[in-house]
Amino acid sequence: MDDSGHFKFCFMVFGASIEGWKYCRLIFVDGTFLKCKFGGILLTALSQDGNNQIFPLSFAIVDSENDVSWTWFFEKI
Repeated sequence: MDDSGHFKFCFMVFGASIEGWKYCRLIFVDGTFLKCKFGGILLTALSQDGNNQIFPLSFAIVDSENDVSWTWFFEKI
């Protein structure tokens, strides 16, 4: 939360994703708008496993898509 009590960031990662990341080579990141009552942006980090299947690494919900949000997200992953 920021100084005025408004939501800023939320980061999620699964333990299996942390362990599995050791065996993935590439990372893909993307952001999309959340079209709901509260809005926000969903940031995702994905990879491919050895079978070329999508492997989720982490997710974050941020207030807006900007340099501050992306920097925060990359520092977490």
